[in-house]
Amino acid sequence: MKSTRKDALTAGGIVLGLAAVGLAVFLYSGSSEAVLFFAAGLPVILILGGVVWHRRVTQSSNEASPRITSMTDDLADDLEELLAAYDTLDRETPWDPSAHAEQINDIRRDLENRGFEVRADGDGYAVGVADYEMGVGAISRHQQNVQMVLEDGLKSGFRESVESQSDEMNEQIARLVEENLLDRSAAATIDWVDTVGQRPKELSETLRDRRKTFRDLLGDAVARVHEVTGEATIDRSALDEYVQNGQYARAVDAVLEPEVDDSGLRRKRRELSALVETAQSSVATQYAPQARFEKLEAVQAELDDLDSVYQMQRLETDLRPRALSACAEIVSDLREELVDYLAAFNDPTVPADYFERPSVLERSPRQELQGAADLRAFRTRWSGIVDELSAALDDAAAREGALLAYDDVAGEVERTLATAGEVTARDVPYDPAAPIMQLYAHRNEGVTYLESRPALTQGADVAGQEFDLRVRVRLDPPETRDVSVEATIRDERRRLTGTVEGERTFRFDPLLGGEATVTATADDSRFTTRTADVLLDQDRTVELTLTEETAVDRICGDVRPDAELILEEVAGEMAATYDSEQHLTDEMDIGVQDRYKPCVLALWADEAGVSVREEDDTVLVYDRTRMENQLTDLIERKLTDGDELQYEELRERYLMVPASDDLIRDVLRQAETDVEFECEDDRVVSA
Repeated sequence: MKSTRKDALTAGGIVLGLAAVGLAVFLYSGSSEAVLFFAAGLPVILILGGVVWHRRVTQSSNEASPRITSMTDDLADDLEELLAAYDTLDRETPWDPSAHAEQINDIRRDLENRGFEVRADGDGYAVGVADYEMGVGAISRHQQNVQMVLEDGLKSGFRESVESQSDEMNEQIARLVEENLLDRSAAATIDWVDTVGQRPKELSETLRDRRKTFRDLLGDAVARVHEVTGEATIDRSALDEYVQNGQYARAVDAVLEPEVDDSGLRRKRRELSALVETAQSSVATQYAPQARFEKLEAVQAELDDLDSVYQMQRLETDLRPRALSACAEIVSDLREELVDYLAAFNDPTVPADYFERPSVLERSPRQELQGAADLRAFRTRWSGIVDELSAALDDAAAREGALLAYDDVAGEVERTLATAGEVTARDVPYDPAAPIMQLYAHRNEGVTYLESRPALTQGADVAGQEFDLRVRVRLDPPETRDVSVEATIRDERRRLTGTVEGERTFRFDPLLGGEATVTATADDSRFTTRTADVLLDQDRTVELTLTEETAVDRICGDVRPDAELILEEVAGEMAATYDSEQHLTDEMDIGVQDRYKPCVLALWADEAGVSVREEDDTVLVYDRTRMENQLTDLIERKLTDGDELQYEELRERYLMVPASDDLIRDVLRQAETDVEFECEDDRVVSA
């Protein structure tokens, strides 16, 4: 039966039913109730029936209301966006959305069962509605479900992935900065990403841009690695693949993997630190402004923080120039101060030779320093220049002090000169006395200043008179050595020789008066030569002490700073060799250039507390005490009346030290034994 006929019969049945009800009311209740039913009840019943019928008809009709149509279209659009977003994220981003695939498929199947049609449309989807089988409530629930998966599942998940990857890239850039492969400013290049409100396509673009920046910074780090290693040790294509797969930590690990030799950095740090320490401990601290040394202190503090070979460039381009500049400024400060002293001494009341212009002022310190081949050479030259300038400044300061103190002490000098006829340094109440004497002689006619003593005299004529001269010579330490003493007066030279056992006085025959130069020299180069000037205007006694000069002072000279650095590297190997051989010589291979080897040996011996001997252009390090004990024991055991021991036999059979005949004789002469013996040219014999 068609629905229209069914509806007509239903309407007729309703009318007949209502008429029957009205008749029944009339028959049983009377006309008044019947009239009331037809006038009031019947219209109400018809209205309610019409509403029910209209609702039923509306729900069963094939035509939807405008609201439902709009909601259904919106739901179709939302489903289309959900499906497209999933495909986009799966195809175009590194993020995996498959965790939401089953939920999305359930939504698609459910809507397809309710009249929705989903078909592929190029790279996306087209969603339409073939039949309407849902009311407003059902449509609303499906819309909420689709939006929840789209926003809270796909979009939020991808957004969190982008934020997480951005944070990971930031952390890895921080690692490269910490390892000194990137400057700290690079850390600010990759900042926090604001992903709120961005669609997946926009987020994908943001991630691509961020990865490009990350790749560029990786390239900068790789370039710095190659600067140090000198070769391409890192595969850039592998790094790009790691970044594309989101393996940022693995990419940075690959950059940090190459093992780099940091000996160059350690050497350069040590050299620059040595320069700073030399300047900070030099006498220049007494003259140069404190600000100069504060600069060096700042350089040292930053130098101490250098712990990576990739900071070599900073050491070379920043710290090194700053240290060299501060050192050059110190030299300039000292030079300017010395020039100021010269200007102060340029006065008629001051002798022209009161302060001789130092030769260091004729040099060009800045040019000399700039010409240094390396830091070691610079430090050596700088130390030499500063020592000369400081010595000149010390002398200038002493002479300036004498100028200021002259008026206070001149009266005492005058009284002593008048009563004693001579003024020596002990008579002048000022130290140093020489500048006061020089000033006094310049300002007082008839007074002679004897620089060699020094002393002031009234200029008495001693020509033709003879005086006794005694020279007391002491050896420090008190050994037994042959010593020669010379006295030179004008063109006459006298010489005395003799053996000094700790101390001895040499007496010359009477000498003509006048200025004399006295020199004492030992036959052992370990002892320094001493010279004194004296005025022979009466009998005089001169005391000269010959002190033992250390092997380091004799041998090292200006290579000592460099040799000290070298010793730090080879000291362990030298100690092992010495323990094995009981001696060291400059003919051994100890890993040191020939130029520095003698000084390194002397420095090592000084630290180890053993002896150094220079002989026939060779340097020998040995234990003199041990050798003396060995020879003493041999003499006491093997020498009896008339016996002898050849030096060659001693050397080959009993001594590990390659001692020369001279060394054996020298040790034996200093030895204390209970046996009387004599040392001949090639043997030792019992006396």
